[in-house]
Parts: sequence; structure tokens; C-alpha cells
Amino acid sequence: MNLQEIKMMMDVQTEAYKNALQVFVSQCNVRIDGCNETIGDLKRSLEFSQVDIDDLKNQVKLLLQEKETQTKLIAELKQELLESRETIKALTTRCNELDDLQRCNNLRIDGLPEVDAETTEQTAVAVSSVLREKLELREQPLESAHRVGPRQEGRPRPAVARFTRQLDRDAALRHGKMLRGTNIYLNEDLCPASRKMRTDQLPALKAARAQGKIAFFVNAKLIIKEKSNDRDAPRNTGTSAGLRQCTASSAVEPQATERTVSQPDFQEKQQLPNDSESRRTTRQATRAENH
Repeated sequence: MNLQEIKMMMDVQTEAYKNALQVFVSQCNVRIDGCNETIGDLKRSLEFSQVDIDDLKNQVKLLLQEKETQTKLIAELKQELLESRETIKALTTRCNELDDLQRCNNLRIDGLPEVDAETTEQTAVAVSSVLREKLELREQPLESAHRVGPRQEGRPRPAVARFTRQLDRDAALRHGKMLRGTNIYLNEDLCPASRKMRTDQLPALKAARAQGKIAFFVNAKLIIKEKSNDRDAPRNTGTSAGLRQCTASSAVEPQATERTVSQPDFQEKQQLPNDSESRRTTRQATRAENH
């Protein structure tokens, strides 16, 4: 093989390598162009995504600001709600006190026999009979007397008598111990809320008495005193008008109050006049009215 042949072979190989390199470079260029297009698409997509991200950031910022505002508003509303509840509670308490104050001249009587189609006049006569003959009180004028509550088979409805003066009502309550152990119960005429408060405080009253303390109710308020310091202890004076007006009516002996726990409205039982006494009292009242 001479030099000319070798040269020709080298030229052929060089041309083959050149062609192969050109094909490779062309393929690489095609791939690079494809990558460039993909990168361009990704760049444009990122730009759009960045815009969306910026919008979302702004929305999140606005939402956080709105949340802070709503949180402050909720806190203010909660405070207003608490204040409203306190106001409603105070107004409810005041209404109950006023209701009890309006009832300060009233005496609630359970166990007083009731006749069919009883009138208010008949109720007043029956109440006056109990006051005069059983409690040994002088004739005390009544403004009114009526029955309250729904009728129950075999059980008389409670009677509410309104005295002209509160002192007369308090005197009747003090003399109520004369009828202890019988079938009539006397007590202050309190509003339903005050009666419920008394019911809720009965366990505390029993616990205090079990410890040897003096415990009694003034309207719906439970008063507890030590026996040894009873003389030296200052009197408990309520701030409400109802407590100031009705304090005298709360002087019920502990034993009498305990008896009334199982009875409706914690009323002290008083003895009912028998039929003959009731008829005699009615005749006497009729003759007195005629005179």
C-alpha cells in the first residue's frame, strides 16, 4: 500500500468523521432548540404563576386583615353580650325584688279548705276565721283574698290574702307557730323566682343548721349567723327596697322552717278550723256586717 492509497483512506475516514460530527451537532442543536423552547414555556408559565402567587398573597393579606377586624369585632360583641347578660341579670333581680315588695302585705296560705265555686268573699271569711280564732289575733282588715293556681282533685288551692298593713301580715306570720303540726301552712307570698332561689338554697340552710348555726330566709336571701355571736353581730340589712320592707316577716323559727321544706312554697302549717267553727265564724261575720 503506497502513500497515495493511505492518503485517500485517511481522507475518506476524515470525511466520514466530519459527516458524523455534523449529524451529531445537528441533533444536539435540535435538542438544544427544544430545550430552549421548553425553558421559554416554563419561564412564561412561571411568570403567570408569579402573578397568581402575588394575587394570592394580596388576598391572604386582605383575609388576615379581615380576620383581625372580625376578631376585634367578635371580642367587642362578646363583651357587649356579657354586659347585656349582667344588665339582664340585674334587671331580673330588680324586677323580682319589686315583685316581692309588692307582695309584702300578702300572706300565702296552703291547706285552707276550698268549697266548690268558692268566691273571694268566702275566701276572705275563711282567712279571717283562721286569724281570729286560731291565731288569736284581733280583727285585721283584708284588702282582698283569692285562690291561686290550678285546681287539683282532693287538694285545695293556695289562698293569698292581702292585708291593709304589712305589720298585720307580719303578726300573722309570727303567730303561725301556734298552729304547728296541723294542716295549714303560712308563709310570705314571694314571686316564683324567689321561691326557686329558696329551693336551691335549702341544702345550705340544712347544712348550717346541722352545724348549730342560726339560718333563715329574708325573702330569697339566706342568712346564716353564729349562735354565740348572735347578739354582737350586726344585723344584715339588704340593699334592695324589697329586703328593707320585708325584713320583719323573715323571723321564722328554725324548727318551723325545717318543717316546711317538704311542703309547697316552704309554708308553715297552721291548723284548720273544723266545720262547726267555720260555720259559727261565718254566722258571726254575717251578723257583724249587718250591724
